[in-house]
Amino acid sequence: MASYTIYTDGGCAYNPGGPGGYGVVMINDETGEKRKFSQGYISTTNNRMEIRGVLHAVKEMKPGDSAVIHTDSQYTVNCMTGAWKKQKNRDLWKEMESAAAGKKIEMKWVRGHNGDLYNEICDKMATEAMSSPGRIRDYGYTDTPEELKKPKENLQAKTGAMEVYISVPTSLNGMTPEEKDTEAYAEAYRVNPDAASKLISFFQKGDHSFRDYTNLKTFGFDEWSKRNAQQIAADMEHGDVKLVLAKEHFSDPKDVDSVMRWHARGLKLSDAIRKVLADAEVRANCY
Repeated sequence: MASYTIYTDGGCAYNPGGPGGYGVVMINDETGEKRKFSQGYISTTNNRMEIRGVLHAVKEMKPGDSAVIHTDSQYTVNCMTGAWKKQKNRDLWKEMESAAAGKKIEMKWVRGHNGDLYNEICDKMATEAMSSPGRIRDYGYTDTPEELKKPKENLQAKTGAMEVYISVPTSLNGMTPEEKDTEAYAEAYRVNPDAASKLISFFQKGDHSFRDYTNLKTFGFDEWSKRNAQQIAADMEHGDVKLVLAKEHFSDPKDVDSVMRWHARGLKLSDAIRKVLADAEVRANCY
């Protein structure tokens, strides 16, 4: 018999129906040995990936083993402890019941993206898995109505750019550039100096208005103007998943190109999507 300290995390690029993945770190309490596991899926939900992460860890345990499993999913913790009813994802919960037989499992919730070393490692593994070429089908993904799995229509056609809900995992969103000098920024991100100045001013503000997004201009052509979304994604970490997120909000390939170009110019992915939504709203009101 062995005891383990286990960390798991899971999620998908957009919920429901986006590509997903989970990451697991298993630490043997006696030997200190660490084992890592991850897997990506073509189409799934956040909750199914959280469950699958825990399920993988439980399956690695042998009868008589015990473990404290850390996860940032309150859904998984509460369902595992019986605080919540397992109304959805019944296929996974049935599999979990079988896998957990004869094993002592304690669930512990940790706050996500709060500096916990192994939670952050699992989050990174899950993100890498969801963009890996080895993604597989999530058999049993049937709880979400089929219509919710279909690509969404252009959201800007139904609501204003600033009201659209944009969800991008922290590990995919990108960081605010550190460059504060216009020339340094222009060189680092390969944009025109005037565009660099506008971007720096944008980053220095906390909350952004509709006008802040529309005020961002390229001031002519730059390196990114010549490249389409697929070309940019190919040279970007997790680019294929970011491309999926952009397509979740836009059906016009030109808008998707624009999202990826602004992201390459330094905007967080969520801000790049909001920027293009704002531009689309301006175009719609000008016709």
